[in-house]
Amino acid sequence: MVMARIIFQFCFITAFGLSAAAQTLPKFSVREAQLTTIDTDDREKMLKAMKIFEQVINDPDFQKELLTQKFLFDLPNDPMRHLTTKQIVDTLYSGKEWYDPVVDNTADIYWICNKRKHKPPFSTAIGYGLPTDSTIHTYIYFVRNASLSEIANNLAHEWSHKVGFDHEFKDHKDRDQTVPYLFGDLVEKYAKRYE
Repeated sequence: MVMARIIFQFCFITAFGLSAAAQTLPKFSVREAQLTTIDTDDREKMLKAMKIFEQVINDPDFQKELLTQKFLFDLPNDPMRHLTTKQIVDTLYSGKEWYDPVVDNTADIYWICNKRKHKPPFSTAIGYGLPTDSTIHTYIYFVRNASLSEIANNLAHEWSHKVGFDHEFKDHKDRDQTVPYLFGDLVEKYAKRYE
């Protein structure tokens, strides 16, 4: 019986290509490299968001949907603009940040959350990341008031910059289709499963 099953699986794979199980993306880890915040409650919430980010990026349904996305690039000289969706996903899953250029399937997170205890008027900014800085800066008012899925979205968005994806600073109608925004929004959608 076991031999018959193995022969059937071999014939199925040979006739129809690799099975869905064989097409999964590599196991991915999210590692705290450095986490700086004001108090232990904030730290615990950030660690939970990191864990959720890791769970989502390893979720087969998330992976399947990610591989169907149509990403846009809004910077004219973006060196990544000619990548296919599969190449974009492979770049994300490589974990090869500019500050740790090793393919290790790991997001090495440098994260500071200690500025702006109150949301400033007339601003939607919840943090920032600089191209020459490995650190993700998130404002404390956001961490304290946002859901874990929203924080995971922000973390995924900002971390995607560290592997080379960027977007126009000014808002426009297609910005949500850029890799950082679309990736972050998809992480948030699936993060609700794990909150």
